Order: sequence, then structure tokens, then C-alpha cells
Amino acid sequence: MGRPNLIKVDVTDGRGLGGAKNKTVTLQTRIPDIRAFRDTPGFAYLLMAANPDVSVPVLRSVLDAVGPHQSHPETWMYKRRELFKVPSMPNGVDPRAIQFVREHMGEPSWKIHKQLREHHIKCSAQFVHRIWMAIWHSTKME
Repeated sequence: MGRPNLIKVDVTDGRGLGGAKNKTVTLQTRIPDIRAFRDTPGFAYLLMAANPDVSVPVLRSVLDAVGPHQSHPETWMYKRRELFKVPSMPNGVDPRAIQFVREHMGEPSWKIHKQLREHHIKCSAQFVHRIWMAIWHSTKME
């Protein structure tokens, strides 16, 4: 299997007595076989992360084959699947909605959605969230 890849991160630990202490934490990046986690609640998340391009119905079939304790509704899987994809701007969104979200990035997406409706700009709450995530991700990547 070889030597694991390591990531070293300098952190400040504020726990315990004596105040904050600076230290270096070393994390392994070797990815274990997800089958070792098949009886845990996080198995569905690991499966989706490991297979971002596999369709939800196929992923559900795999979870059903693992056992009834891993079964999840389709809507649950579609919503959580977005966690493992690079955020992108949804297709067919009103450019006014994108501009409005860009100008109100400090507010929660539910509030932005409500304000868009008040301005008679059609955009679902899910699209508002996806627009917000795409804008946020693009500013962090610059």
C-alpha cells in the first residue's frame, strides 16, 4: 500500500487550561476502503463522495444492497449529493437574480429568496442557494 500521504497544518488549540497553544497537527490523506464503514450512518455520504458521477438511482440500488439500514429517499440523496460537487451556476436563471444574490451575499439564502419574490424575480429557494454557493466558491478560488 505504501507510505500514507501526510498534510501538516499549524493550528491554535484553545482547549484546556493555560490558554491557546500553537501546535502542528499531522493528518493522513490515505483514503480507506469505504466498505469498512458500511454499518455506519456516514456510509451513504462516503459512497456519494467516492462516486460523484454515478446516478442517484444506481447509488440507491447499492445502498439497498448493503442493507435496509442504508436506504435513503431519492430527494435526500439529490440534496446531499451537491456537497460533493464543485458549485456551478444553475442553467436558465434570471440574470437579475444572480446580480441580486451577488449584492446580498451577507444575508441568508432564505431571506434573499424572500426579497427576490418581493421584487417579482422568479427563482426557487434551491436555485438561490446554488447561486450563492457558486458565487462564494468562485470568490474563494480567485
